[in-house]
Amino acid sequence: MNRVRSVIAFIAVILCLAAAFFPVPVNAGVEESDTEAGLRVNTVLPYGGGYAVTGQLPDLGYMSQLYDARSGMPTSEANYILGTSDGYIWIAAYSGILRYDGTDFEKIEPSDILTNGRGLFEDSKGRIWVGTNDNGVVLLEKDKTMIRHFTEKTGLSASSIRVFAEDKKGNVFIGTTAGISYVDEDLNVHILDDARINNERILKLSTDIAGTVYGHTKSGVVFSIDSCRITDLFSGPDIGTEKITTVTADPGYPGRIYFGTASNIIYYGDFGKNRTSLKRILTGSVENIHWMTYACGRIWVSSENSVGYIDEYNRFVPVEKLPMNRSIEMMTSDYQGNMWFASSRQGIMKIISDNFLNLTAQAGLEDDVVNSTCFHNGQLYIGTDNGLFILGTDNVPVENALTEHIGSNRIRCIREDKAGNLWIATFSNDLGLVRYSPDGKIRDYTTTEGMPSNEVRCIKAASDGRILACTSNGLVIINDGRIDEVYDSGHPEIRNSVFLTVEEGENGAIYIGTDGDGMYVLENNDIRRIGISSVSDVANTDANGSSGNGSSGDGSSGNGSSGDGLTSPVVLRIKRDRERDLYWIITSNSIEFLKEGIITNISTFPYKNIFDIYINDNDQAWVLTSMGIYVVNVDELLNNNVLEQRYRLYNYANGLTSTPVVHSYSALDRKGYLYIAGQTGVSRVNINTFIDQTQDVKLGIGSIIVGNTEIQPVDKKYVIPSTKEIIRISPVVLDYFASDPVVRVF
Repeated sequence: MNRVRSVIAFIAVILCLAAAFFPVPVNAGVEESDTEAGLRVNTVLPYGGGYAVTGQLPDLGYMSQLYDARSGMPTSEANYILGTSDGYIWIAAYSGILRYDGTDFEKIEPSDILTNGRGLFEDSKGRIWVGTNDNGVVLLEKDKTMIRHFTEKTGLSASSIRVFAEDKKGNVFIGTTAGISYVDEDLNVHILDDARINNERILKLSTDIAGTVYGHTKSGVVFSIDSCRITDLFSGPDIGTEKITTVTADPGYPGRIYFGTASNIIYYGDFGKNRTSLKRILTGSVENIHWMTYACGRIWVSSENSVGYIDEYNRFVPVEKLPMNRSIEMMTSDYQGNMWFASSRQGIMKIISDNFLNLTAQAGLEDDVVNSTCFHNGQLYIGTDNGLFILGTDNVPVENALTEHIGSNRIRCIREDKAGNLWIATFSNDLGLVRYSPDGKIRDYTTTEGMPSNEVRCIKAASDGRILACTSNGLVIINDGRIDEVYDSGHPEIRNSVFLTVEEGENGAIYIGTDGDGMYVLENNDIRRIGISSVSDVANTDANGSSGNGSSGDGSSGNGSSGDGLTSPVVLRIKRDRERDLYWIITSNSIEFLKEGIITNISTFPYKNIFDIYINDNDQAWVLTSMGIYVVNVDELLNNNVLEQRYRLYNYANGLTSTPVVHSYSALDRKGYLYIAGQTGVSRVNINTFIDQTQDVKLGIGSIIVGNTEIQPVDKKYVIPSTKEIIRISPVVLDYFASDPVVRVF
């Protein structure tokens, strides 16, 4: 559920609040919505889950969430679900009618009339029609005020209701278990008297762009309604098809219909035409189509246990690996473009867009700790605690001689060099550093070949072709495939040989981060140390006989300049930033940068357990931490002025599919896709085209309480009397993304 942080700035004496002011969209565009809900229009730019699932938002992934009695909803069954134009989600269940605002499920009163629900509909006037299983139809205003109750006593053909539709003249047609009734604009009830359907159970009504209503009965009969009379009627065998199981109108072309059947074929074309004139759309293993509807620019299709959609080429595409897979009744969309599904056994499910795509889950890989990702020859190499995995084209797992050679060994880092070799840092079973050549040859570098340790932690492919590899006992430099230099615990100036990170500097310099002795700078075969800036550190350095050429610990790099120095002797990551001519330094308790010999600690950064940093094309830093990912403007980092109201944190609550791993190495490609090494797999996100899903939300008034009395709206207005008592106004944020927006009420 959404968590809304509210900052109550100021509430003055308010004499009158117009309820019509809420809900309001922010930065809203216009997008046509579900034609079966009264030809409504959406008021928000499309970036919801329905658009992500169907590939209309190629940079976004999607995530699904199930709501039932175990996860916030008061019941685990739903017969119908409706996203209304004011932003709410309405649910019809046998236990009653619920309204969801993104946080709470509210039961709609009066409960003695709204005892249960089978169908819901929003008409062109924004009113809500509720079809019950045994008590007729209840017409409500958006504010839940009851307008009228229709039953058999007031003219309905039956009191057991299933579906609704509206024609171009504002007549609302009601599909019952015994034919069709309709209510005109003056709320008078009429029976659409036609002997061919009077005893039929009406299961679907759908309106096309011209206002013609099309219907379907349980026996497989389909019909059209124009000018409040049935103008055409037939069954599947009449036009040469299998039994018709549902229909929906094409929203763009009058008279064109999609017919679902009992087989795995959907037919599309002009209503009443023979099968030979209809287009056949095969649905694969999905048979007995139960519901179809237009939402988010596509025709959505469901059987009782499967979901899919028809793409722009009239091809059926299944949506797999969803948590809802039983007794699916129907689906709808909300104003943000998310998809919602109702199940009579599993509750409701939403599909929302997610900037973060769970890449490994999509590929069918089991959850595992990922320590490194790397692109090589168009394939994604994934190093885990339990071996190497390769994802080829279309995200299909690949096995080859290298995956077999690595086996279940733990991998810490994977990098590609300029010559096209792939280097794999392993950390178990003495496999050492593995080179995978373009010709497919595999070579292991171990202590037998001169490695300082077989526990390899990280790799840097230098610009001059050298390979720099950190181990649990120092650094090895490989040149032209040969071990050229080793700097390990035997070196007089190395007090801690557990090397955690390495970076290439200017003029061949090498920067090394250690597990307790700060940074070493290797230049011209000389090692100098950068430590924490304290008197005790300087004294300790001198007492241990260090060279003294830069080991003062003041972050000066030996040039005598003063600086903040390292905040910790444990240095997890050093990254060169050529554009800004500096080095980012991540220690065990801070993020800092080294520029012109001075180290600056970014003390305003809101979190301490930091792992890595990546900078996008928009001068935003993506900082990977154990809490999730912080996104902050680079200028704020450099100015040590990171403000809470400006940075964003992404974690499980708002879309991140796996928490980053300490000491991990993630791949960033040229298009801006970051393949994050996570605790349970790989999360992919485009850090250049990331969509902030908090821009377009609708707001509502949940309640206004004066003292202990709740004020009810009258004629869509809240009238607050003059009072000395406390006035409490509770906002409603109708947001169904995992975006956790900040809301200020004043």
